[in-house]
Amino acid sequence: MARTFNIIFKNSSFKMASFGVSTLVWLALTPFMIHSLGDVDYGIWVLVGSICGFYGFLDFGISSSIIRYVSKYVALGDTENVNKTVSTCFVLYAILALLIVISSVVLAWTFQLFFDVPEGKETVVKTVLVLLGLNLALAFPFRVFSGVLKATMRFTIASTIELVSELLKAVLIVFALMNQGGLVSLALVTLAVTVLSYSFNAYFALKSLPVLRLRLRFVEMKRAKEVFNYSIHTFVIMIGDLLRFNLDSIVIGAMLSLSAITPFAIAQKLVRFPLMLIVQVFSVTTPLYSGYETKKDTLAIQKLFVNSTFYSALISFFVAVMFIIYGDTFIALWVGEQYAESSYHVLVILAISTSVALAQNPSIVAAYGTEKHKVLGIITVIEGLLNLTLTLVLVKKMGLIGVALGTAIPMVLMKGVVQPFYICRIAKLPVLKYFRRCFFVPLSTIFIFVLLQVIVKNYVQIDKLSEFVVAVTLSSCIFLIFVILLIFFNRDQKAYWKGMITSLK
Repeated sequence: MARTFNIIFKNSSFKMASFGVSTLVWLALTPFMIHSLGDVDYGIWVLVGSICGFYGFLDFGISSSIIRYVSKYVALGDTENVNKTVSTCFVLYAILALLIVISSVVLAWTFQLFFDVPEGKETVVKTVLVLLGLNLALAFPFRVFSGVLKATMRFTIASTIELVSELLKAVLIVFALMNQGGLVSLALVTLAVTVLSYSFNAYFALKSLPVLRLRLRFVEMKRAKEVFNYSIHTFVIMIGDLLRFNLDSIVIGAMLSLSAITPFAIAQKLVRFPLMLIVQVFSVTTPLYSGYETKKDTLAIQKLFVNSTFYSALISFFVAVMFIIYGDTFIALWVGEQYAESSYHVLVILAISTSVALAQNPSIVAAYGTEKHKVLGIITVIEGLLNLTLTLVLVKKMGLIGVALGTAIPMVLMKGVVQPFYICRIAKLPVLKYFRRCFFVPLSTIFIFVLLQVIVKNYVQIDKLSEFVVAVTLSSCIFLIFVILLIFFNRDQKAYWKGMITSLK
């Protein structure tokens, strides 16, 4: 178990560091991009990105299959099946890449039929759609190497590549915009950095797994069926996620205006970052679940699952509270007073609902790792369809607030009520025990923390970004003290961290 703690800590630390730097880069870059491009062009950039996000459908969950089966066959020492899995997936991805290129060209010439593109922007929009489509097409086949790195627990390498890529992309974007570059320049920068980063992924994957060979003779229909038998359920989950996260900008662009996308995107991006953080941190445990499931170690699965959920809930609730208390101030200082009110109301609604979903993220990881994610796909698709229906109904009556509520209500219902019952069944945990151990204590801690923060905010005036940073830092320190006391007086968590410290020693 000590080795497990060490692996989780090391990989999570690298992923958190990479994510932290990427977040800071995005926070610094976003206001610069908004003011350089303007609301309309920035709205177009977000909208095109959301549309291209639907190409994720074509992954069909193959990337999750690579992690699942490569980690399984590596654990069994089965080199032949490792090569068959990777080679087959590479060919499948190459075929899908061709479909993306064709779809991008078609979409570029039909975009104006669905959206009111400002005069003079038609050629720019077409070029950006084609370039971003080509970007995704080139990335698809190289996903196998990223999957190999994750399956072999080389998250430190993958995180370092992601970090360097984000920094390079940020520098190039600033350079492009400072030299009067527009949306086409941003698309070219994205394409170039993607090619470079995936090339490094391929190099280090081959170096980390010397037995890996890409050969046409390893490609077989049997392997493709095995991959799709697992990935089909991931694909269903992806459909739900795309409905949940990518349709909002499209609905706003089609039913309100392209400029209205910007204030919504500000709030949506802010809540997506903690989502990405928790996904990054706990995704490193997927191969561990797979290994435990292969060895039939149910007790290890339960311990990893409960502890992961406990800390996921703590982080999620803390982030939601910080958004609610300081969100309006931060938005005003960050991107400007003109976005404070419209973006803040959306932010509060999304922060509350997203915290409920985030707290449940380890259960999704556990389901993937143990190959019990079929029902999660159904739950996610139902949520996505409810999201779309409510959004279309409420956007006409309530504008951006209606879009936010259309996302929030199904998320709380499906992720906060339905999903826990299913997860408890597959983890063989009583529902009440699960909520008590994983959520009651974090919620109690957060409630006391909120009372203190409300008192503090009433006596603290924040007019500068530096004052905001100080206030948030102090709040985080107070929260950290609460967490330390919580661990000290909680027997299960004290034992968990003793094991962690022992492994580090």
